[in-house]
Amino acid sequence: MTKQLVCSYANQDQKLAAYRNVHEFWSGGRTLEEHLQWRSTSPQHNRANWCVGCIDDQVVVSLGSYPIQLHWDGRQVAGIFIGAVHTLPAFRGHGYAPQLLAWVEEQEQQQGVCVSGLFSDIDPNYYGRFGYEQCEGWEMSIKIKETADVPASEWQLQPIDPQQQLAKIQDWYETAQQNLSVWVVRDDDYWQYMLAKSATDQFFLLVDGQQQEQGYLRVHSHDEHWVVQDWGLAAGNPDDLAAMMDAIRTSACQQGVTSIVGWLPRLEEPLDGIDFELRPQEITMFKRLDASLSLSAKIVEDSAYLREIDHV
Repeated sequence: MTKQLVCSYANQDQKLAAYRNVHEFWSGGRTLEEHLQWRSTSPQHNRANWCVGCIDDQVVVSLGSYPIQLHWDGRQVAGIFIGAVHTLPAFRGHGYAPQLLAWVEEQEQQQGVCVSGLFSDIDPNYYGRFGYEQCEGWEMSIKIKETADVPASEWQLQPIDPQQQLAKIQDWYETAQQNLSVWVVRDDDYWQYMLAKSATDQFFLLVDGQQQEQGYLRVHSHDEHWVVQDWGLAAGNPDDLAAMMDAIRTSACQQGVTSIVGWLPRLEEPLDGIDFELRPQEITMFKRLDASLSLSAKIVEDSAYLREIDHV
């Protein structure tokens, strides 16, 4: 017989138990002790409200609930992003993860949260059974085989210190959202969290042929690979988005980068060598906890503009 699950917000011991449990999936190559130290000091994981389901005082299922503010169809609403949903192997198949998720949604809804979002690494139909609706999410990919394959771009990337340019970066981020029906609202505290998260990322100014600043770019660099984490443009139009991608390809090639990926919306007019596919993992899904909200076709489409740095 399935034992009753007791759900709660985690105390410190329960949080550490949850961290131990998820080591099997999200170790990142770290030993268990390294993993516990990393999660305990990580700006990302410390931002979440960790929630657990226990049986006989043992943490058997857990997840992180990350507070977020969303611009949703003309309104600013309180939301959460759900991350790291995990059930111990011996306790799978009993519906414990859905029970914990439903408990978290109920608690957050009582606190005024209107939308719950997640980024599914499994068949989205699983979360679809609990009211989550799949939205668009594209991944751009560029493979550079030979330097000669890469044409020169009109725009260039210039390295910057993001703290010194933060006011401009904030403006460019918001400008890039101005015609979108859904996007993450970033106040000053959230921006500081963004900078602390993945703190070794590189930031660049986007500069056009007349040396005018046109936006910013944030990338995570590993060996000969780049992952586009964030971006913003001084003018939110498709031509500038294409110019930015072209500049990413050219600059990456000049720095010896051989592959580039990132969450970016598919271009209306394709560029040679820049490919897009719907993400098979990290699939964006939303659930409305406020019945007055709608999830329009435009929200589904505009979800493709969510940035990877906001992923939990």
